[in-house]
Amino acid sequence: MCLSCKGFSRRQMFKAGLALSALATTRPAFAQSHMMMLRDGEAEAFVATMLAPLTQTAQVSPGLLKVRIVQHSSINAFVAEDHQLFLHSGMFVTLHTCAQFAGILAHEMGHVASQHLSRLPEEMRKTSLQTMLTMAGAVGLGAIGGGSAAAGLALGGQASAFRQLMSFTQSQEHAADTAALRYLDTLGWPKSGLQEVLQRFKDQELPSRPEAYARTHPLSHDRLEMVKHHQGRSMQGQMPTALEEDWQFVKARAKGWLEAPNHRLPEQGPDLYTKAISYQRTGESAMAFSSFERLIAQYPKKPWIQEAYATALLQAGNIDKSIVWAARAYEALPQHVMAGSTYAQALMAKEETTSTQRAERILRQMLQRERDNPSFWRELSRAQGRLGQLPQAQLSLAEEALLQRRTEDMKRFARRAKDTAQDRPTQIRAQDLLQL
Repeated sequence: MCLSCKGFSRRQMFKAGLALSALATTRPAFAQSHMMMLRDGEAEAFVATMLAPLTQTAQVSPGLLKVRIVQHSSINAFVAEDHQLFLHSGMFVTLHTCAQFAGILAHEMGHVASQHLSRLPEEMRKTSLQTMLTMAGAVGLGAIGGGSAAAGLALGGQASAFRQLMSFTQSQEHAADTAALRYLDTLGWPKSGLQEVLQRFKDQELPSRPEAYARTHPLSHDRLEMVKHHQGRSMQGQMPTALEEDWQFVKARAKGWLEAPNHRLPEQGPDLYTKAISYQRTGESAMAFSSFERLIAQYPKKPWIQEAYATALLQAGNIDKSIVWAARAYEALPQHVMAGSTYAQALMAKEETTSTQRAERILRQMLQRERDNPSFWRELSRAQGRLGQLPQAQLSLAEEALLQRRTEDMKRFARRAKDTAQDRPTQIRAQDLLQL
């Protein structure tokens, strides 16, 4: 469950009710781009697991990429400034196999390893993230239905920059495909996933597609033929069984949150996971609890199911039981901030001193890993306020305001912290903020 995402304000939450969901939605500071960001711990953990061997194979620094999930129904992925890897949520729902997802990630890793973004003309490197997002992936695999998206890009003053960028990146798509095939070969992963995705693109192509889309990506037919030719000369490969199973559960969780409920699904495995979350989403708590309990019995070593159950319990007001399951999930996932977020919110809901103290410690640990999350600072401020740590609470609010670019609020909170703090670290940090 998420509190927030980097640079996103609490006031800009897309839907307050989803703040307690395991797949929460926030509106970024560049809201005019109409992009909604999602946080989901299970999906993020899975992507990190997939990226680890790819980064090693591509000789890219571990942890370099920052994964961002965009709420959009298309299949798309692209790399933007500051090594941010944007993935459309539609990938988790629409792609059928882990191999298909791996093919897309390998393609994007090809862009990263080749430093395609840094090789753009100087004027394009200065393009804002908002424009990059509006371009639907300057250096990316491309969205299905990209024709209509590209048509929209032709509007306004961004058209010229878009044409320059597409002309420059045409050859890079082929290079990224070539690198992807090399990485997949090295890992022993199948190339069939990339081939199936490109086949899907080819099936979407129309003779009348807008010129901009043709420039964005080399013809899918040409790319597809290259992949087929390579696959005919190399080992087929196979995804590890554990990754394939994890993918099916990530997909099931996404379907539960993003698709219309389907209560006719089977009562087992990933399908039951989808149903449990659908029941949770529609407020059918008893059915959700029953489904989660059966899932946990079937898969006792999958802590993200426990985390999702804790979230459902918290939403229904069953705080004590939520704390129990959130604690179990966090114990198994101590390095994942979203598991910590669920546990901290459950503890804060208890409104007892001991629980608040525990939540405060967890929030501090989370901020050590993700200091640029404004809502973690907001929640820490709440905990500090309850514990009577008022100067520290004011400083946490100043940190939140700094990340949200609310300069006047930041200075007001920092001034209050500086004027009332008795401890030196709080005074020093508050003074630093006032001098920004």
